[in-house]
Amino acid sequence: DIELLGTKLQEFATQAEEGAATEEAVRRSAADIADLQDQVQQLNGDADAKTSGLLEQVGALLQTTAELSEKLDGCAEKEEVLRLGARVDGGLDALAVRLETDRWVRDGVDKVADNITNQFIKLLDERSSKVEARVEACEKSLADPK
Repeated sequence: DIELLGTKLQEFATQAEEGAATEEAVRRSAADIADLQDQVQQLNGDADAKTSGLLEQVGALLQTTAELSEKLDGCAEKEEVLRLGARVDGGLDALAVRLETDRWVRDGVDKVADNITNQFIKLLDERSSKVEARVEACEKSLADPK
């Protein structure tokens, strides 16, 4: 019986050692679980902070979109802009044609005026020559009393 009692004592000692090891493992597991819970809480806090930041950014983006939409409503439609562009182009073309026509007419008028002036001067020269010839003839006839 003493042997049996010794064996039982050894079994109890072994079980006690195993129980102590199990308790130590449970304690370590509990500490690891607590650390993991802290990390999860920290990650949740970070995620909440980022989420609130993103919500603020989305709100600002929505406000900017609304402002741009209001500005866009105040802008002219594409057809109106195209019509205005065509009208401006037509006006500029008409102005260019008018300026070119005016220059061409002035050049023509200047040429005609130059020709008239030249013809008038030529006529004056011819008349002046004839008058000089008559004056000379008169002077000769007055100088020669026959």
